[in-house]
Amino acid sequence: MWVLDRLPTNTSKHAVESTRCRLYHTSRAFAAAKERGAIVTWGQADCGGVSRAVSDQLSHGITAVYSNSRCFAALTEAGAVITWGTPLLGGDCSAVAAELSHGVVAVFSTAQAFAALKDAGAVVTWGAAAGGGDCCRVADRLAADVTTVCGTAAAFAALKTGGEVVAWGNEDCGGDTRHVAAELSGGVASLHCTTTAFAALKDMGAVVTWGFRSDGGNSDAVRAQLAVGVVGLSSTRYAFAALREVES
Repeated sequence: MWVLDRLPTNTSKHAVESTRCRLYHTSRAFAAAKERGAIVTWGQADCGGVSRAVSDQLSHGITAVYSNSRCFAALTEAGAVITWGTPLLGGDCSAVAAELSHGVVAVFSTAQAFAALKDAGAVVTWGAAAGGGDCCRVADRLAADVTTVCGTAAAFAALKTGGEVVAWGNEDCGGDTRHVAAELSGGVASLHCTTTAFAALKDMGAVVTWGFRSDGGNSDAVRAQLAVGVVGLSSTRYAFAALREVES
């Protein structure tokens, strides 16, 4: 996401009416959020560049725009979600339309799926099943009390009010937490991710990692240093860095 003083001059005339906008992108398309919540799109059609089918819904009242590699999802003032782009990768949310018609407070994404967080703490997913769009395996644990969601390229992890973490999606990208399940059953304060791995910072300063080993999912080499005293985590696309509190 970027904020521009003006849009490029090669966009449509409707896209340059506002002198200030917020710009979002998929892999091959852009969406500009104008004043009063109107959305203008351009770029490759199957990546969200064409939004004619939902143009009336995007004409006003949009408060936030989210994207994955090929789709956009817009959040309205009423808490409804509007999607467009490649249908199977999140551009078509008709299967969960009723759940997305109200009460949504935020949307999260992997490369090919979306997860919406509702005001009562429930999570609704759609898009490619293998990319996190199917949460049936853990649906009962996502029905309430979720506070935030984090996404890698093909898996989601949700943090609940009691510090429990629930993950789903591609196992190699962090959708499988079986080997760290006990450590993620409570006490997690925040979630972080690389492209294919997750890291959980616990409230006592320990770090738990899982997902693709070489992209941060395996922290065995520094396990002792991550056992206590960590106060912050940061990530690149392929690695994590932890900030530790050192006694003077």
